[in-house]
Amino acid sequence: MKKAFIALTLMAMCLVCCTDNKQERNEFTTDSLTYKKESDIANVNIKVKFPQTTNRTLFNALAEYISEEMGGTYEGDMSDGDAMLAFYGDTYYKDLEDDAKEIGAEGMPALDYSQSIDVDYETDKYVTYISDTYTFMGGAHGISTKHGSTFRKSDGKRFSYEMLQGTDKAEFKQLLKKGVISYFAGFDIVIDSDESLAEMLITDADVNFLPLPQFAPYLTKEGVTFIYQQYEIAPYAAGMPNFTISYSDILPYMTTTAKNYIENQ
Repeated sequence: MKKAFIALTLMAMCLVCCTDNKQERNEFTTDSLTYKKESDIANVNIKVKFPQTTNRTLFNALAEYISEEMGGTYEGDMSDGDAMLAFYGDTYYKDLEDDAKEIGAEGMPALDYSQSIDVDYETDKYVTYISDTYTFMGGAHGISTKHGSTFRKSDGKRFSYEMLQGTDKAEFKQLLKKGVISYFAGFDIVIDSDESLAEMLITDADVNFLPLPQFAPYLTKEGVTFIYQQYEIAPYAAGMPNFTISYSDILPYMTTTAKNYIENQ
């Protein structure tokens, strides 16, 4: 009886330890890091939510992602977010300063590089980052880019187009079309025919067979979000057409791997 009690006690302790280790591996926080340098000819502003987690696999995936979003040339300690940010900030500032001097930008608006890499949404299973960048190199206007990336917490695997299937089917293309129409509806623009939708776009593609966005979609609380970049399918004035397809609508087009991301969503 005594041996059985000891065995049961050890088993219980193992279960507690395993549970604690799992919770510790999934624990995720961030540090808010900022780089800012401004002058009459060049401005650089970068804000990053740098990961803090004991899960080294997830940390490495996120640190590499953040570095790649800022240029992918940093060769220092990936765990040193401040050093990484300073490297990219100084690099961008020097490049802008050199460009401004080369084009004789005195008296003109300062050249600008601004970037935000922020956490958009998080569950026990994944975390989604949004990278938002604005660059002004003179001329009529600057250029913006915005896209999201979702990472599985257990191993850092990134959600990608490979986790969707059947995206070439007419039924899925209708989800894209519906999403683009909903984007314009947000500006009180009425799209009541294929012709009126085509007039809002610059793509040669049939509005019933729109291409997938350049960047893979990402997971949010409401569903899977798609973003078309400036000039990708619409003129500059239209911004970046974006929309979210609900999980109930997109579920038939998700692979088993993708469905595991949103289990109990």
